[in-house]
Amino acid sequence: MRDWDDLRHFLAVARAGSTLGAARSLGVNQTTCARRVAALEGSIGTQLFERRQAGYRLTEAGARLLALAERVEQEVRTLEGALEAERRMLSGRLRATTNESIANAVLTPFLARFRETFPRIRVEVTITDRALELARGEADVALRAGRQPEAGGVAVRRICHLPWTIYCARDYATRHGAPASQVEIAGHAVIGGEGNVSEIAGVRWLEQAAPDVEVVSRSGSLTNMTAAAVAGLGLAALPCMIGDREPTLQRCFAPVPGIGGDLWLVVREEAREVPHVRAFLDALVAHLAAVRSMLEGTTGRFG
Repeated sequence: MRDWDDLRHFLAVARAGSTLGAARSLGVNQTTCARRVAALEGSIGTQLFERRQAGYRLTEAGARLLALAERVEQEVRTLEGALEAERRMLSGRLRATTNESIANAVLTPFLARFRETFPRIRVEVTITDRALELARGEADVALRAGRQPEAGGVAVRRICHLPWTIYCARDYATRHGAPASQVEIAGHAVIGGEGNVSEIAGVRWLEQAAPDVEVVSRSGSLTNMTAAAVAGLGLAALPCMIGDREPTLQRCFAPVPGIGGDLWLVVREEAREVPHVRAFLDALVAHLAAVRSMLEGTTGRFG
């Protein structure tokens, strides 16, 4: 016998009487069900079903295995229930940090689902552009954008690339047109940054893209720059994960090479194997994988 997954497909086919019905009940394709059953038969050297035009019918060996498989299924369900109860009993305090943009786009939506699964784990979030020193205990986990964090006492994992491009409101494009390339930025109104935001590569690139660009407003917050773009004040350089989520904004052109950064998951070494921190990390990594297309800007909208 190979594994529980083969038995799970065997049970579904036995109950449905066909690989099509089993596939529907399991949420997989019909080919997968047929392949899993064939793999199980091959591993034990016995035919479990008679393949007929009307469907799959259990052989005598299949009927004997069915009773055993149902007992295994019950044990697996009992184990899963026990593990779920154990997970829900995990408790502890966890301090996470990131900037406002990543918090709004990634972390906050994740925390709502995480709390449902782990109601006794308390997650405290510090939203700041400053890189807190995890090794000194200022936080346990961080999501950071940009260059790879370099510090002792932490473990670092690259998640994906975060591209940037230029956005404008659809209304702005209707009134003034939207540049289709860097050379067409000249003459457009631009939303600039100030303070630390003005040093971000994408923001700096936009202001330097044309010699006569007009900076109509400045802000030290990407969230506020996004709001200014939505209001139709002008062009804004934004991460695709932010600009693509605004239905009234459109990309002017494809992501600009060299002005994006990477997303990094950072964890304090002393904390990463603590059970409630490990649970948080595992769940967060799964969530980041699920929203990867949003982070990488592969679903962006042009005018």
